[in-house]
Parts: sequence; structure tokens; C-alpha cells
Amino acid sequence: MAPPYSSFPVAVTRKPSKLVPDPEGTFPFRYSKLVQPVLDKHCVSCHSPQSADAMASAFDLTAQNSYTSLLSFGGGVIKIDGPLYAEIGLHGTQALRNLRNSPGGCQMGAVRSAAAALVSNSNGSLKDLAFERDISIPGTAPASQSRLLAILMNRKEPRIEAHVDVHLCQEELYRLIVWMDLYALYQGCYSLEQEQELRKFRDSIQHLRRSSE
Repeated sequence: MAPPYSSFPVAVTRKPSKLVPDPEGTFPFRYSKLVQPVLDKHCVSCHSPQSADAMASAFDLTAQNSYTSLLSFGGGVIKIDGPLYAEIGLHGTQALRNLRNSPGGCQMGAVRSAAAALVSNSNGSLKDLAFERDISIPGTAPASQSRLLAILMNRKEPRIEAHVDVHLCQEELYRLIVWMDLYALYQGCYSLEQEQELRKFRDSIQHLRRSSE
């Protein structure tokens, strides 16, 4: 039984808040509308086949190839110290199941050791971080482990060089984080018809939303 309250809940003392719309591309979800505009603005001038920089051009972030390129690169800052930071992929999920079902239960030290071993067999890509997951562990969301974000946010990480001349605003970083933490989806619909239905639903609740301006 919940303890008695001594004051009226704040939530019922005012009108409901308006919903704040997220950036274009979040609902219905579509990578080309959420992520690609950020790449077009900040990255494609160097990371395209036409670039004079051979190393930059090899990492193609044009609309035709950016999704595949980011999946192969944008993950893998793995730290097994302090809180549990561990990618749980297909094999990692099975390993955790085995630990949970063991007589000693799922102890943090055992999970950390198993995760470290699993990560050593990973190529550190965003695909490894985001795909084939059927369990989520606090502190292990793909964006928190992303090498791509480590570069763009100029975080210290010995294996990479930060793009010190690239500065993304808060909304642009948010777009990338949303994409990664939704497990690197390309689109959130099974068909164009379903996407149209979601757009109609979005428009039908427009009166509940607060203006983004």
C-alpha cells in the first residue's frame, strides 16, 4: 500500500503540458530525414568520393552510402571500469542468460568479466552495439559507447583524433543520439502505407503539441 500523501499532487494543480515535437524524422522514424541533414551540413564536404582528401573520401557519408558507413564505424568506446559498460550482442545475450541461470546468480563481477571477453571479439562498430540485442542494461546504450560521438564531442579517447573543427549544435547531437539509441534503425515502418498512416496520426494530434518555435 502506498503511503498517504500530505499535499495535493502538483501534476493536477495545472493544465496538462503541451507535447514538444522532436526533430523531423523521429515520427515517423526515417534515417534520411533525421540523420542525413546533419551529415550533409557538416560532413559531406570532406567525406564524399569527390573529396581531395583520400582518407576522408574513403569514409563516404553521402546519402547513398552514409548509413552503411556509420554502421561499420560509429561504435566501440568500451570501458570495463566503474559502472558496467558492456555491449550485449547476440552472443553476449546468451552469455548473460547463462550467468542468470547459474547457481550463483548474475553477479556484477561475473557480468563485467564476461562482457570484457565478448567485447574483445567485437570489431567495435555501431552495428555490433545496436543490432541483435534482446536485452538492455543501464549505461550500455549505443550512443554512450559511440566512437562517432566521442569524435564529435571532442571526448578524450586514445584511439581516435577528434574533429576539433566540427561543431554540432545541441539539436544536431540529439539527432545522432536518438538514432543510435533507437538501435540504428533506417526506417521505423514496414511499408510506405504504414508511414502514411503514422503521418496522419501525427497530424491528428497536432492540437496537443507545442510549437517548436
